[in-house]
Amino acid sequence: MPRSVLCLLFLSVAALGCHDGPMFALKRVNPFFLNEWRQDEKLGATDHRRRQELHKLANSIDRYSAAEQAKWMVHLEQIMTNDPSPEMRHLAVRAAGKVAGDDAFQLVEQGLDDQNLKVRMAACAALEGRPEPAAVILLAKTAGESVDLDFRQAAIRALRGHEGQQVNDALKLALRDSDPALRYAAIDSLKQVTGKDLGNRPDLWVAYLDGEPVDEDAGGFSLGELF
Repeated sequence: MPRSVLCLLFLSVAALGCHDGPMFALKRVNPFFLNEWRQDEKLGATDHRRRQELHKLANSIDRYSAAEQAKWMVHLEQIMTNDPSPEMRHLAVRAAGKVAGDDAFQLVEQGLDDQNLKVRMAACAALEGRPEPAAVILLAKTAGESVDLDFRQAAIRALRGHEGQQVNDALKLALRDSDPALRYAAIDSLKQVTGKDLGNRPDLWVAYLDGEPVDEDAGGFSLGELF
């Protein structure tokens, strides 16, 4: 498109205002924009449409039949392996997290090693609701070994969906961490895991996990203990 036409288009957009964002004005002054969008969709699904459809899938795949889920798992595996978009891989992990079976679990596990943090955190969230014992192992390892604090925090919070000694040990380790955000995440998870509220003092929670008698009324908020 000639530069003079682009300049004219820009001025027209500015004159129309942005009550629905710049794209709204662009669509009004330039019918060619909408025509190009339609042409793109004739050739194949646009990235915008693909994201929309995958978002819907991630929110509803748990209501599909087993046969339909198996069909979609093939596409989700392809996205995880080949799609350069972190947003698409993130949605693929979310969808797989709601599907039962080894293939879905392995895809979620693959998300833990993704180069993008959003994908890795989606994998932690998916593991929170997985029934496999390996889910606890993966979350505990991430919570204790990852060098990324946000990733560790996501794993600690995801442990609230599980129970058992391994969960307690992982959260106890987080309670003793030097980072206050990790300690707070551990306390938040323990409140859900145990059904108790011992306040926000990590030392009381550690004592409770060690089987020591704890006064549940003594767990008031303590900045010194938490930070």
